[in-house]
Amino acid sequence: MNRTLKTSIAKVILLADDFLRIEYEPGSEIDLVHLEENLQAYEQLLGSRRFYLLSVTSPDVTITPRARNFWGARKRSSVKIAEAFVIKNTAQMLIANFVMRFQPSEHEVKFFNNEKRAVGWIYSLRKNAIKK
Repeated sequence: MNRTLKTSIAKVILLADDFLRIEYEPGSEIDLVHLEENLQAYEQLLGSRRFYLLSVTSPDVTITPRARNFWGARKRSSVKIAEAFVIKNTAQMLIANFVMRFQPSEHEVKFFNNEKRAVGWIYSLRKNAIKK
């Protein structure tokens, strides 16, 4: 099975049977079409299973208002157990927190400024889920 898929603006990597990492290319502008493309990549790698997602962006990645409005969509949340975002830009972090207040996600979401802490959070959620 292929463990890595390339979309038009990102690379999606299967890290475990329920854990994906997506990294957007520097300078990308994420639009609704890209989010749909990501959903297709997730399905190719995991089928219909729900999963944890680590989303990594560079400081110059932007997201369109249309894509932001898709944030809280049931379709987007229905496939994810939890999602960790690695955001290295203060302005992006402020926007992300603002969006979360007014368009909360149906799955658990947390923002980090470093990937190691984000991965640790995902692994702790996975570990707790296994115990249940």
